Parts: sequence; C-alpha cells; structure tokens
Amino acid sequence: MKKLLAAFILLGFGTPCFAQSGSGSYLGVGIGHMTYTSFWFVNLSSSTVGDSYPIHNLNRTFLNLLYQRNGIFDLGPVRADLAAEFRAGTGKTSEDFLPLGETISEGGASLGLSLLLKFGYPIDAGNLVLTPSLGLGPQIDLHYSNGEFPASNQFADSDAYAEGWLETLYGLAVQVEFAIAINKIAIMPSYRFFATGTGTTDLEPDGREPQTEGVDLSAFAVTIAFSI
Repeated sequence: MKKLLAAFILLGFGTPCFAQSGSGSYLGVGIGHMTYTSFWFVNLSSSTVGDSYPIHNLNRTFLNLLYQRNGIFDLGPVRADLAAEFRAGTGKTSEDFLPLGETISEGGASLGLSLLLKFGYPIDAGNLVLTPSLGLGPQIDLHYSNGEFPASNQFADSDAYAEGWLETLYGLAVQVEFAIAINKIAIMPSYRFFATGTGTTDLEPDGREPQTEGVDLSAFAVTIAFSI
C-alpha cells in the first residue's frame, strides 16, 4: 500500500502515456530487468526438519514488445491509454532462505503478459512532449528455473531443485513512467511493482506442495515506441 501511495505522488514525475497529445496506436520494443520475489510455506511439521519458508529471488533480464492505444477517453487534461505488453527473459534464481542467499538456478527463462490502463498528463515543451503517467493493471509471468547451481552450493543435494521447476506469478501491477517524445518517436523509462501478488509452483520439496505467502515485483525498463 505504501508503494501504491508513493506511485500516485510520483505521477507528477513518472510514466509516459506516449508523448502525443491525441489518439493513435503505437508499437514499441524495449529492454529491462525485473526481480520477482516469491514467498512460500512448506509444511514439514511431521518431519525431523521442521517447517520451511523458501524465498525465491527470480532475476531476469528481458525484452518487451508493446502495443498501445492512446486516447481511450479523457478526464479533463488527463488522457487514458491502454497498453498491452509481452515479455521474454532469462536469468538466475537465488534463495534468501539460505544463509548467503545462494544461487539455486544458474539458468532460467520467463514469458509474461500485462495489460495496463495508463493515465497521463501531456506537457508541450517546444519540440518535445513530456508525459508523466501512472498505469494500473493485471500482469502474469511464467518463470522456469533449470536447477543448475554452482558446485560450491551445498544445497545441490535437494532433488526438488536439481530437476528444475516452474513458478507462475501474477498480480496487480502499478507502473510509473516518463515519456520523452519527438514527433512520432517516444523514449519511455519506467518502473513497475505489484500492489498485490500471488503465485503457484510445481516445486515439491520433500514431496510437499508449497503454499504461497505473497509475491513482490520490482522492474525497470526502457522502451522506444513508434506511431503507426
């Protein structure tokens, strides 16, 4: 909730809604880095180990494709746009539950989709149009971790991790951007986080199914978009 309130405060500094003052469609391509943190509970009370609380940090560098429709409706000087994004990424997974946050997967892949409704305030600055905006909408990402970790990691004894696993993480995303547009080209740096998130996994440590205790997201990206 604190992050959500901060995002509204940052609206005056933040996201782009495409720096065109009117309606229209846009295509973009970008690059970014995201960290998903998934919190789990594994009931092992009947074993000699005790309950487990895995915390996975899924670090992914990704490429994104964006389609955006500007001018869905207006609220005075504020313009509402609708943006759909597809992502594909790769990276490592680490485990905060371990003493040193060891890497438990040196490789992995991710695919994701999001749909955001953006509210932007275009500002005409001569040859530039600057558009801070705030976006809100659903996001889902599928993360595969291959379970290949450094030989120095003693956690490698866990068969559940060594075989690789899938995590499906989703939630309500909030995005803050700032678009800088010249003519029909816009450069769009953005930051995104989850107002609320959850997930599922096929990982079964010691044959037990983990229960989700929430999902956090922190993602940065820069997208270049073109009017079509």
